[in-house]
Amino acid sequence: MLLSPLWHKSIYIINLTVRNTVFYYHRWLLALSLVWGLPVVCHSQEYPVTNGELWLTEAQLEDGSLIALDGDWEFYWNQLIDPGGFTDSLEFTYHLFPSLWNENDRLQVFGYATYRVHIRLPDNAPSIALSIPDYYSSFRIFANGEIVAENGTVATTKEAYTPYWAHTTAQLDKIEGNELELVLQISNFDHSKGGGVQSIYLGNKETISKGRELELAYAFALTGCLLMGGLFFFGLYLFGKHEKPTLFFSLFCLVFSYRMVGSDIYPLHGLIHNVPWIITTRLEYVSLFLCVLIFGWYTRSLYKKETSKVLIQTLSVISTICIIASLTLPPFYFSQIIRPYFVVIIVYILYASWVYILGVLHNKPGSRFALASTGVVFLVFIYEMGVYLGYAEKRLLVSFIGYIAFFFLQSLILSYRFAFTLKREKRKAEAALVAKSEFLSTMSHEIRTPLNAVIGLSGILSETKLNDEQREFINTIRVSGEGLLSIINNILDFSRLDEETLSPIYSDTDLPELVEDVFDLVASTASQKNIDFIYDIHDKVPHYISTDAPRLQQVLINLVGNAAKFTETGEILVRFGHERVGSSNWLEITVSDTGIGIPEDKIDRLFKRFSQVDSSTTRKYGGTGLGLVICKKIVQAFGGSIDVKSTPGKGTTFHFTYPFELSHTTKEQTPYTRLQGKHFAALDDNETNLQILTKQCQKAGLTLTTYTHPEDFLADKAHTDTLDGAIIDMQMPGMNGTSVARIVRNEWKSQIKLVLITSMLNVSEAIKEQHFDVTLSKPIRQSQLLEQLNQLFKEPKTRKTWEPGTTKREKIDPTPVARDLRILIAEDNVFNQKVALKILERLGQEADVSINGKKAVERAVSTPYDLIFMDMNMPEMDGLEATEHIKALSKPGDKTPIIIAMTANVLDEHMERCFQAGMDDFLTKPVTINSVKEMLEKWFPAHS
Repeated sequence: MLLSPLWHKSIYIINLTVRNTVFYYHRWLLALSLVWGLPVVCHSQEYPVTNGELWLTEAQLEDGSLIALDGDWEFYWNQLIDPGGFTDSLEFTYHLFPSLWNENDRLQVFGYATYRVHIRLPDNAPSIALSIPDYYSSFRIFANGEIVAENGTVATTKEAYTPYWAHTTAQLDKIEGNELELVLQISNFDHSKGGGVQSIYLGNKETISKGRELELAYAFALTGCLLMGGLFFFGLYLFGKHEKPTLFFSLFCLVFSYRMVGSDIYPLHGLIHNVPWIITTRLEYVSLFLCVLIFGWYTRSLYKKETSKVLIQTLSVISTICIIASLTLPPFYFSQIIRPYFVVIIVYILYASWVYILGVLHNKPGSRFALASTGVVFLVFIYEMGVYLGYAEKRLLVSFIGYIAFFFLQSLILSYRFAFTLKREKRKAEAALVAKSEFLSTMSHEIRTPLNAVIGLSGILSETKLNDEQREFINTIRVSGEGLLSIINNILDFSRLDEETLSPIYSDTDLPELVEDVFDLVASTASQKNIDFIYDIHDKVPHYISTDAPRLQQVLINLVGNAAKFTETGEILVRFGHERVGSSNWLEITVSDTGIGIPEDKIDRLFKRFSQVDSSTTRKYGGTGLGLVICKKIVQAFGGSIDVKSTPGKGTTFHFTYPFELSHTTKEQTPYTRLQGKHFAALDDNETNLQILTKQCQKAGLTLTTYTHPEDFLADKAHTDTLDGAIIDMQMPGMNGTSVARIVRNEWKSQIKLVLITSMLNVSEAIKEQHFDVTLSKPIRQSQLLEQLNQLFKEPKTRKTWEPGTTKREKIDPTPVARDLRILIAEDNVFNQKVALKILERLGQEADVSINGKKAVERAVSTPYDLIFMDMNMPEMDGLEATEHIKALSKPGDKTPIIIAMTANVLDEHMERCFQAGMDDFLTKPVTINSVKEMLEKWFPAHS
């Protein structure tokens, strides 16, 4: 039936208002909840359709404006009429376009219909086009009888029609004249929103095309930002601290990125054709509910104390029910959920804002960013409402920036939270590091204090008259104490290396002396074993180099000590080679042994902290598992590398590189003039030892004939008649060195020079035989061997015995090492007092004792002491404060005593604190006769 134009106009205005306040209001609510895509470009209605006609003769289509074809269209319910099929007998009404079928005329949701409008275009109109939205089902549109756009399959039955939705741009290039008839056919048998529910726009073809491209550009740009942001935070969650806020925000970004391309203008449908309509429909609604659900979890995990668990769980249950409904129910039902779901969104928005305000009041990390993001959302909402109501001009960039600002601020929450957590954890780590250092320092001090008495007194006791059993007991005590000291040192070294940034400190180094010192230190713990300690320096490696000697020695002590631990018999060989890489010089060092070896499947345990090849409770070999870790840290910190090869039952070889520089200092080679032209024999069952010994003797001008079996040497009587001497190993298979010497002296009646090389336990036995001119203890220092051979020809028959116990292989001389000194010992531990007094007594010195720092200051003021041994930790006044007082009380011109720290504190910071307090030197407990003697010789040389 026909209705009056005034009536239709009134209906149009009323419905337009209703649409603003009811139907489309959900879009703004969804924008407010940040779960809706970029809005479609809208323009104000300037030319309404009246009674199925639209006059645009006065419209300016060239200026880029678009015209919404809204108003009263001819409407043919349950009729699909093609162009040319319209007759006067067909019944129709004028129906408000756009609107739902069941909004105005109380039509059914399901059905089909045809819309028609006649448009009069301006003369000389430019090329025009139509911007056609989706209609939740299927449609087909004709322009002057030609199909210009189609979405899905339009039909009169549910079985025949195919729904689909995608925004379409229709080019109207073939329009002739200024008459345009548009026929729109729509079918809907699934969705609850049937009919033409969105505006069709007409305008300049170029304007519509650019507008479409701009909308797609914004949608894809925002999708890309969200997708990359989501993946970034997901990766941060996987490889970070697994914090739930990071996970939920990453999931929210990823789900929301789908809404940018899977809803509103549906860019995804343009990328992927023929996607089933039911799948995209369900995904659109599921992603909406899922966004709200995840963002609720995100807020709850971000501000747990400020958020009501019950409320969030209630909202989560509602969202979950909606998701299940969207996945299982027909579209007609789940598409109607959206309107009651508005209440959930409104409640959540208001409550989330309150949570953010509480976060700010409670000074929660990132809460101000959260509140600011909420403010941005409200601004975007107000702006878009103003645009829709005609109070503001639509700018896609404004909406785009609004969404970007929201996600940027939300990401700042996590970034700030991450930085805040990182700083907090850093402070905790620093506090834990200080606590660890203090604990290690305290434990080291408490353990070293009794160890000082154990090692010190056992060393003094070993110099007294003892029977064999007593000497064995004392040796066991000393070795056990030194073993415990080694464990403590490893733990402290590991702790220091974990805290420090290492860089090599170069100094001039005598390489042979360095490795010989290492052998001296290790050999004492392996004295019960039949091991030869051998080293070989390649001719290309200078004996005097510049390198970080203390760290190199530390690595060698660990590797050689490890080799000695797992080797019962055979040899430990250290070889030094040279490699030049660019302008850098590198030592190629191998440490080989003939020990038990390591199974291939357990080699990977070697360089792991606190890990050992055999970690069972029944293991034979002990240790902390830190030695090799320390080696690796040092070598790699200096730019080198370390690796290992091993064969079970045959031995292990460690190889590492170490930087060095050529030293400008040259070491003068000792001329062994008395050895020139001499001929010696060498008896040793170790072929490696003989090879290196031969090379060293050749450099000194000494000819050496080697034998690996004593029988071969004794059988070669003709050759041995020309010998000037023989170097004989004590332990050889079949016949020992003493037996060989007895035959040479008694049967051969030969007086050639005989040199015995033996382990430390056999020294006294060799002396009793009186067959040898010189007896040397293993491991042999090569320079000392040649020096002793050279001395043999200066004073015939001079015998000198080298005994263990010092790094220089000299027996302790108990006579004074300097003039009589006035010495004060500031020490509160009675046992350590006894150790220090006994050691000084052995060195011919006497000393006074103070039990604390306060007494030490009083004595130092009243007595002009030459030397004060000062403990750091003492009651009433510690050693640092006492030192400061003594230095401060010294008058100009007075003799100030030398103050040496004698303490169980061994960390670098302790040494630095001692020097800052005014101490002159630092002596680490446990002290030995050697260490005290060297300190006295350093500060009070005998010739002064």
